Amino acid sequence: MQHEIIMPALGMSQDTGTLLAWHKSEGDAVSSGDILFEVETDKTTMEVEAPADGFVVGISAEAGAEVPVGQVIAFISDKAEAPAVSAEQASSDSTDETAAASDALPAGQTVIMPTLGMAQDSGLLVAWSKAPGDKIDADDVLFEVETDKSIAEVTAGHSGYLVARLAAAGDDVPTGETIAIIAAEPVDQPIDRAYQAGAAVATTPTEESTNTQQEQSTAPASASMPTARPVMELTPAGSRILASPKLKRLAMQENLDLKLLVDAGVAQPYHFSDLQQLRDLHVAAAASPAGAVVAAKVEVSASVDASGFDNFLDWIKANTAITDEAQVLASLLGSSLPSPKHVGVASLGETQVFQTHQQISATTLCDDAEEVHLRDLRNTFIEAATLTGGALPEVTLMRRDGQLKIQLSAPQAALEAAEALCLVNNFAERLADPMRQLL
Repeated sequence: MQHEIIMPALGMSQDTGTLLAWHKSEGDAVSSGDILFEVETDKTTMEVEAPADGFVVGISAEAGAEVPVGQVIAFISDKAEAPAVSAEQASSDSTDETAAASDALPAGQTVIMPTLGMAQDSGLLVAWSKAPGDKIDADDVLFEVETDKSIAEVTAGHSGYLVARLAAAGDDVPTGETIAIIAAEPVDQPIDRAYQAGAAVATTPTEESTNTQQEQSTAPASASMPTARPVMELTPAGSRILASPKLKRLAMQENLDLKLLVDAGVAQPYHFSDLQQLRDLHVAAAASPAGAVVAAKVEVSASVDASGFDNFLDWIKANTAITDEAQVLASLLGSSLPSPKHVGVASLGETQVFQTHQQISATTLCDDAEEVHLRDLRNTFIEAATLTGGALPEVTLMRRDGQLKIQLSAPQAALEAAEALCLVNNFAERLADPMRQLL
């Protein structure tokens, strides 16, 4: 059996991704969760994991290539010598089976099942927010999707009329597959059906995509894939520093400010190879008359009514075997991040570290190093605190005048502005309405 490896949609409005580097070569053995390659869009860089055990075969895109979202770039096979089925062959094999489906669908802009995590190959369509035939704006929430690690609302990405819903609530749909069509004009009979694997979809090419296709007429043809955006896209223009996850992690550990590379005129995106230059810039800045380097900080705060969380704690202790409030807080905070993390929770004493999960009951104590620190001061006399200087993102939770106050402080190397805004907002939502968090 072969598993297709596609260029993922990273949850933002994108048509293509740049394949920065392969971490595995043709014929290499891989295990599920191993890093296969790094991909970059205009706003983020991400490591993509293998979805299954096997051998990497049929690599069809080189490092540095600009690849359309949804295009197959490799396969994972049971055998290292197994011939990979090319994207052209797969398309040809399915032509006859999907011709009727293609003819029956209206033309328009397509919306796909987005990739919300590195090792995700499908998503559960939880619910539609729009009905067939509805007029929608690009920023309207179109549907809600769930993976094994998160639940997210996805915006339409295009304005127009919802002329086709190609998956039903409860369907498990592979990432990159078309689940909706948005057209500029309404149709007499909008389509509403369950997901059909391999169904072809007619799209309306934009002027930009038409020009691109003409320029690349000598290249192998590939399916034009749609895009979907998450409900929160808060990246301020020009503020994001593009760097590989490995470099971000090492910079955070060494308390190095990536902005030093920006100020030095080093071209983005930054990679592990830029680490030594970053260290040299840090040393030079520390030795300057201005004194020691002060790493850029991100600070965000929010407040919510405390009654919702207090009532939830009473309910959970009365109806479940969960008695540790730190476990509950760790789960809520971990689920507010793009992927579960090791969250350390402390009040005025020892820190407990949890491997977090969206389900509170599945959040467990562990011996790993914490990646995010939560200081729980709800049951103290402290009403305000500014605790900075650590290398990790630190969230402080306090109680004041019937409100729960959330304060986040993090080095920009660990958490950038848009990520910080999303984290605090998501955590506040969960504290205000904890019942959304599954036990």
